[in-house]
Amino acid sequence: MKPVRNLAARHGFDAQGAFHNLALTLADGRIAALGTAAEAEDTVVLPALANAHDHARPLRPSSIGGFNKPLETWLHRLALLAPVDPYLATVAPLARAALGGQGAVMIHHVRPMGLTDYPTEAAAMARAARDVGVRIALGVGLRDRNPLVYGDHGPVLDALAPEARAEIEARFLGPMLPLAEQLARVEAVAEAVGGPMVDVQYAPNGPQWGSDALWEAVAEASARTGRRVTTHLFETQYQRDWADRTYPGGLVRRWREIGLLSPRLTLAHCVHARPDELEMIAEAGCVVAVNTSSNLALRSGIAPVAEMVRRGCRVALGIDGRPSTRTTTPCASCACSGRCMAAGASTPRSPRARPWRWPSRPAASRSARRRAGGSPRGAPPTSWCSTARRSTRTAWRRSIPSICCSPAPPSAMSGS
Repeated sequence: MKPVRNLAARHGFDAQGAFHNLALTLADGRIAALGTAAEAEDTVVLPALANAHDHARPLRPSSIGGFNKPLETWLHRLALLAPVDPYLATVAPLARAALGGQGAVMIHHVRPMGLTDYPTEAAAMARAARDVGVRIALGVGLRDRNPLVYGDHGPVLDALAPEARAEIEARFLGPMLPLAEQLARVEAVAEAVGGPMVDVQYAPNGPQWGSDALWEAVAEASARTGRRVTTHLFETQYQRDWADRTYPGGLVRRWREIGLLSPRLTLAHCVHARPDELEMIAEAGCVVAVNTSSNLALRSGIAPVAEMVRRGCRVALGIDGRPSTRTTTPCASCACSGRCMAAGASTPRSPRARPWRWPSRPAASRSARRRAGGSPRGAPPTSWCSTARRSTRTAWRRSIPSICCSPAPPSAMSGS
């Protein structure tokens, strides 16, 4: 049995509101009691934040010439990263995530190291998450078309010198597993590592990398198993243009017709989503994972977050991996998102649009309904960050106006 620990904090807040003079009792790895402290330390407690979209890459692609490149150029640089031990490749970014205040990370694993079979690699990643002490969602990447460009790569290869063509073909045009085997691999990974600390998901790379057969199979499998789906959508204007050419009736409408849109679906980015598409996404209860700092670094644009909120979308915050940007913590990403929203604001934002709520809301939703005292008794203490002293508290005070897009102080927090 773990020793009992008592914590008295002068301030605390989560997605439901702000609290003062909290007394927390931690016993056997759980929050055993909540109450009011007669005397409290100059400390802030808050839920460990959830990163709704990441790739847990160990190194920055800037080390291989990927700095300040647009996404379509930047992506191909990733093929130059040499495979390394999957445990070490995962423990490094997750340790950085924990130090930055993250208690849960969604890993969209689209580029496996390939040194072992996939379930063995996933087991190493799960062990890394356990050793660091964070929960993960592990999305198993799926793709079956467009390995090089958004369309026929023949003309691109024909324009290359023979030696360059051979190198490109070797790096990018290897055989892809049949769709049935890819789906079976998801189930094998879930059997190997799925549990309370690891949620295994279907994770198609994106619409331009998946055939209609793939999306229909994923929609059916998700409905049958209840397993979540995560994917990229409309991250860049090039992807938007491809979708308009390929699906003149509308890609999102097509996904709705096949049953892919549901509360089990998370859509990363949606930078170039249109209002009618956001309406369909909201009606289906999908989650949109916004990655503002990454979108800026990769020149993808700025997601229409205010419009998402107006349409009723469930918005979460992702960081999209340390290699994309130097903005590596949820707090810094909240500030970045808030400033981008404020820059385009012509009217005051509603409280629901305040981005500092996004990374705390998923953690809160895993617990029972909040009582007046805050987190419910019996919740794991990993849903709370450790103490932050005066310097950290001062930094939060300075950043909150820009995060909130309004001068409201922390005590003005209300549930959303």
